Amino acid sequence: MSRVLTLAAASAAAIVGMQAQAASVMFTTGLLDNGGSNFLTGGPASAGAATGAGSFTLPQFDDLGGTLILTQVIVEATGNSIGGSNAIDNEGASAGIAQVTLGSAITVTSATPSAVVTVIPTPFLDSGVQSIDPDNDAAPDFVGTDAVGILGGNATDTDTDSVAAVDFSDWIGLGNVTFDFSSITNSTTFASVGPSQSSANPTEFTLSAKVTYVYEPVPEPASAALLGLGGLVALRRRRA
Repeated sequence: MSRVLTLAAASAAAIVGMQAQAASVMFTTGLLDNGGSNFLTGGPASAGAATGAGSFTLPQFDDLGGTLILTQVIVEATGNSIGGSNAIDNEGASAGIAQVTLGSAITVTSATPSAVVTVIPTPFLDSGVQSIDPDNDAAPDFVGTDAVGILGGNATDTDTDSVAAVDFSDWIGLGNVTFDFSSITNSTTFASVGPSQSSANPTEFTLSAKVTYVYEPVPEPASAALLGLGGLVALRRRRA
């Protein structure tokens, strides 16, 4: 009886020793501009979109010569949208309605490519449909009752993506995984009047990206043997 108990205890210890572990690596940008300064477009149309893009690298998973087994790769991105503005000014003689929106979307893609994460910082700003008076200032100053506008503040979002197991080979090694990121300012305008002028100032953004490798050690021959013996013990006990 004591021998059976010893084998069972050894098997349990081996199983505990092979519990999954995790290690994370992270990249963080400074403040980036979505591209360009204040600009004007004529008519009740989109206020335009400007983009900011770049790339970075993070270390691959080092399996220590095959002694570690990679079981999961999780890519997490957090994007912060900062500032920006969008406005429309009525330059016509008729009253009407107008609406402007402002937001951004940041995408992180591994070059393998087996991971894509898109974060859309919230809140997405929307002026709602508002009344707009006839032109009363003879120049587009984007203030007053003949204008509708919004100012961006701080918005954030976090999202994740898991890498498919069939692509793990791209993430294992002593090198780096390359990631591309891009951000776009989503700003739109609508007006039932015309002519009008729009003014959009792109948002700025920051980005942090984290890769988490979940892994477990390869069972040592002795541990594997103990696991096998533990299984035989359990089988014999069931038969008995």
